[in-house]
Amino acid sequence: MKTKYIVVKHPHHHEEVIIMFPEFVNHSHFNEDYDVHGAIISAGFMLIDNGEFICYGESISLEVKSRPDEDSALANEMFGRM
Repeated sequence: MKTKYIVVKHPHHHEEVIIMFPEFVNHSHFNEDYDVHGAIISAGFMLIDNGEFICYGESISLEVKSRPDEDSALANEMFGRM
């Protein structure tokens, strides 16, 4: 299953966190509707392949590209798949 994601820099801890949400939700709408705090670092799409998260693509609505290697590593670290 493919999902979307954004990576934000947490405003207090200054660490990057990845937030996943359904593919049918627009990146910019998610950012506005859920009042996401922190600077948006990257955004794109995510899928699971052989038990690993793989990030790719970009968000047209936010005008932000993904960082495939860094974002994939962050997702796998955050969700315990290393």
